[in-house]
Order: sequence, then C-alpha cells, then structure tokens
Amino acid sequence: MIGARFKVIECYHNDDTSLYVAKVKLEDESSLRQEYNVIGITARAILKNCIDEIIHHLYKVSLEDVHSLFIELQELFPLEKSWLDAVKYFVIARIYQQFHIKHYPEYVQNTLDKLKQALNIYQSFINDKELTCAVDIGRICSSLGFVYDVYVKDNILANNYYDLGITSCTLSLQTTTDKHKRIELYDIIALLSQNRVTITDDETQRNGILLNCITHRRQQLKELLSYLPANHSDLLTCIHSLAELENAVGLVTEATMDYEKVIQIYLQLEDPNFSSSAENYGKISKMYAEQKQNYTQARHYKQKEVECRLKYRAVPTNSIVLIASINSDLAETYRELADIYIQLSEYELADESLLISMQLYDETDCYEKKKKKIKDIIRKMNDIKEFVLENYILTELFTIN
Repeated sequence: MIGARFKVIECYHNDDTSLYVAKVKLEDESSLRQEYNVIGITARAILKNCIDEIIHHLYKVSLEDVHSLFIELQELFPLEKSWLDAVKYFVIARIYQQFHIKHYPEYVQNTLDKLKQALNIYQSFINDKELTCAVDIGRICSSLGFVYDVYVKDNILANNYYDLGITSCTLSLQTTTDKHKRIELYDIIALLSQNRVTITDDETQRNGILLNCITHRRQQLKELLSYLPANHSDLLTCIHSLAELENAVGLVTEATMDYEKVIQIYLQLEDPNFSSSAENYGKISKMYAEQKQNYTQARHYKQKEVECRLKYRAVPTNSIVLIASINSDLAETYRELADIYIQLSEYELADESLLISMQLYDETDCYEKKKKKIKDIIRKMNDIKEFVLENYILTELFTIN
C-alpha cells in the first residue's frame, strides 16, 4: 500500500545478483484508521464513511484542490449535496485553522463562519441514522470551542460549544449501534470534556467533568478491547489517557493500574520503549509523593524509573544530542529520588543519589544548565550533612542529659 512504513531489520548485498536485500517489518502507523465492515450497511452510509476517511488528510492540500474535489463529489452524488457542503466547510475551516489563523487575524472570523455553516447543516441531519452526524458535530464544536478560547478569548462561548458537542454525542450514543462510531463518540466526548476542564475555574465542576470523562474513556476502552490486539496503539492511547484523567482527580490506585498496563505494553514490544516506561513510572511516583505522601511507594516507583532510564541509556546510539538528553533525564531522576530518600530520612542513600546526579549532569553539553544544576546539588548535599550533624549533636546531648 502506498504510504506504508517499514522498519529495516536487516540489510545485505547479494553478490550473485548485485542487489541489496532488505528484511523489513511493517511499522504501526497511528494515522491508519480501522476499516469499517461494510456488510449490512447502506450505500449512503458507506459513502459517508469514505468521506470521513478522506477528510483526515484534506487539511494538507490546497483550497483549490478542496473545491475541485467537492465539485466532483457533488456531481457524482447530487442528492447528497447538502451534507457534502458541510464537510467542505469543515475542511476549509481546518485549513484556515492549521495554516492561516495564527498569522492573519482576519481568518479568525472566516474560520468561525465556516465552522458555523457546517454545524448548522449537520444539525439538520442529526436524526439521520445513516450519517451519524453527532461525530461531526462533536468535532466542529471542539474546533469552535478552541478558536473562541485561544483566539477570541471568550471562555463562555467556548464552553457553550464544548457543552453542545458533549450533549450531541451523548444523546447519539443512545441510538448508535456501530461499534466504530461508538468508539469515536466516546473519544470525542472525552476530548471535549478535557478541553472544557482547562477553562473551568470551579474545582467541584472540574472534578465532575473529569469523572464524566473517565466514565466515557472506560466505555471506549471496553469497546476497543472487544476487537483490537493488546498492543495496538489506539488501545495504548486510550489506557494512557484514562490513567492521566484518574491521576488528575486523585484516583491513585486506578491510575497506577492503568499506568502499569501501559508500561507492560511498552516493555513487551519487540523494541521495548524504556523512555516512555520511565516517564510513566515517574508519574506514578509523583502521585504517591504528592497526593498520598506515601514516600515508600514513591521510592519504589522512582527506583523503577531509574531502572528503565538506565536500560534506555544502554541502548546504542551515535546521536550526541540524544546521549546528552538521556543523561540529563537520568540525572534529574536521581535528584528526585534523593528528595524521596530525604523524606524517608535515608540520608546516605540521598547523598549517593545526588552524587550520581551531579556526575551525570557533568556529562551534559549545556554548560550554563549543568553549572546551575551542579550548584543546586552541592547545596543540597551540604544541607544534608549539616542536618545529620545537628541531629547527631542533639542526640548526643539528649543521651548525656
């Protein structure tokens, strides 16, 4: 298939044929979407599914090409002109949003106008079961909310559109039976909810939105588990998103379980992803330290983070930049581990971790950064020594008295 990506496993030159021979493996490509089962659905629904696939890539083409494409589509399917117009307006708005709106303020209103035109048309088809327009309404409301939040600075209108999208998608779930559409609806509801949370000041309301978001992510995960392999990227993304949400509302046990599921998938890959595994162990450690003040568990997961970072460091690479980045991340992890040791009064271990951190920072290339970090570490090591000494003197005085 054109555009498929392959990883080269082995390459050698065949002297007999004077050709290079490569052993390759098809790489997971997150932009490739799951194919729909067309058995039992109408030709009109198949057309809508095909158009949905097309629009995921149309933001990369010129406006002239977009107009030419939709002229041809409407000539081929004249009875579907109205909702095809909605698709066209949404695609044009995405192009504006992607390339023009940041540099040309006048495109803010142009983008809003196109999105609203698309929204009005889709809303007229909300009860059309063949088109499942709630998915499109959710996407448009997400874009409208984003533009009003970021460019117009109107949080009220942004929230209104986020709420409209959430309501439309939630109502559609009651009548949608196609599992692929249901998964899309769950995903859009979760994304809209997460966007809404970022501009909601009331803590109680924020937690309510996040808990509702968690419910939909769990339903999405349930649907995905019914047909995807355990290591599929969509499954991985969903579980990780769920863990992040659970972390945000203080569901530490649940978040830990989901982070560990993600880590297990990463470590079971043919090429284990030690870097991402380390990041997730770090998040678990931080949860236990900050939300539970359970420094024993925080230490356990921080040590696991260190293990993964050391394994990542052992992977051969010729990139000087990458080596410096790996050393810097590992140094910071050891420094954070030292902070946990201090909370547990394990001062010798804290001192050892700080010493390793300082040595790693010394191997990085950024002079100003490593100078500041090393200075901070030396100060902290001196603070530990002073504290231990003072504690020893006080203990001795107490014993004498």
